[in-house]
Amino acid sequence: MARLNILINGAGIAGNALAFWLTKLGHKVRVVERFPSLRTTGLQLDLRGHAIPLLKRMGLEKVFRQNMAPEQGMQIVGSSGRRWAYFPGGTTSEGLQAFSTEWEIMRGDLCRILYDACRENAVFAFGTGIESYKQVDKSVEVQFTDGTTDTFDLVVEGEEYIATAYVAPGGKGVMTRRTSANQLQVYLTCRTDSAALKTARNGDIEAEKAGLAQEMRGSGWITDEFLDALPEAQNFYCERLGLVDMKPWYDGHVVLVGDAGYCPSVLTGMGTTCAFMGAYILAGEIGKHCGSTDKVTAQDGISEALRAYDEKFRPYMDKIHEGVAENSDWWPKTSFGILMMNMAAGIASLLRINLPSKFVSKEDIKGWDLPEYEELGRF
Repeated sequence: MARLNILINGAGIAGNALAFWLTKLGHKVRVVERFPSLRTTGLQLDLRGHAIPLLKRMGLEKVFRQNMAPEQGMQIVGSSGRRWAYFPGGTTSEGLQAFSTEWEIMRGDLCRILYDACRENAVFAFGTGIESYKQVDKSVEVQFTDGTTDTFDLVVEGEEYIATAYVAPGGKGVMTRRTSANQLQVYLTCRTDSAALKTARNGDIEAEKAGLAQEMRGSGWITDEFLDALPEAQNFYCERLGLVDMKPWYDGHVVLVGDAGYCPSVLTGMGTTCAFMGAYILAGEIGKHCGSTDKVTAQDGISEALRAYDEKFRPYMDKIHEGVAENSDWWPKTSFGILMMNMAAGIASLLRINLPSKFVSKEDIKGWDLPEYEELGRF
């Protein structure tokens, strides 16, 4: 197979997963990351559906299990701490997963696992990113933020779009997840029209913390205790819930993968899984179309590979995105609405109905099969 010179922007989940597959195919891969080092912060993720067999195919199941964040299940509590419902975690990789799956892991651990799996065969440059690019014939000229320039056959944009649950009146919510005996994750959610958060400058962590505290103070349960500890939180992340739906995912020899092209939002529970799948399919199509003996150079097949990647994966992502924007504001805002939701969850819990996965997660997509690539099965 002819060797392509490929640039990946973003050393996150999608970028590192793609680098893994592309280096296995023998391509020259450079990964640039604006952060000065590998970003090992972030909250808890999980793998679902097709991502689980892909992880196994990559030979990473053992190291993944060594770094898992075990979670027994999810409970829903009221303002007094009373449990309304409990949904046990999943214990199998087969079928529809529960809200808490067997495949839970911290984002930083998964990012590091993927990085370790490909760093010997790919070149990583931290503290720099893409400033601009220009497409010239069958190549892309890139100017980096450090002032340097270079030319690539293909540029991939892979930057990421940057449990106990309690719902409070006003469309607010709190969820906790315990990774270990000494570490508790706290998720605070509220409406994005909050004046306090609008005044927080993007990237100003202290302003974001203050805005969240102002918005969430007095919400009930033990929320105020969490807010008292917020100023000391080191692993802090604040972002609006986002959904990305780009059409198409490529332009010339520049292509999007993961959140950059089709972020499904945290509401679907499928962001990490889709990043795994997209990286695999993009690499598979590159392997299929850029290694044919009837082509003078591998560059001749890039356009076909990108078109096939979009055509094969888009039907799946369309199903994942379906209804997300319309139903993004489903949390009840009144005390009565919250009571009704808690009672419904309690009944589902008693009847052992997997409510969170059936009506929240978008894992169960019918009529679509993960493509198989001979080129990715040779190693």
